[in-house]
Amino acid sequence: MAAGGVAAETVEIGKMVARLVANATTVGMAAPVLSVGEDAAAVTGITLAFVMPYIIGTIVVIILAILLWNLPRLWRRRQAHTTADTDA
Repeated sequence: MAAGGVAAETVEIGKMVARLVANATTVGMAAPVLSVGEDAAAVTGITLAFVMPYIIGTIVVIILAILLWNLPRLWRRRQAHTTADTDA
């Protein structure tokens, strides 16, 4: 919980410094551009927060399917290798 607070404050301080520098150097003309960028970053973050669990779940299911598909062949190869070692 504390790490999340530190991360959030770091982002806020970064935003504050960026706005301060942008407003000082462009006399406030960059403020709308920064605001749109912040909104776009927020929408992207929220979208990823909702979509990522489904993406990761799909990847895990695909990996498990590949593993289960190849498991019999790997098992037979291991058995053949073990049998060849004991026969020699």
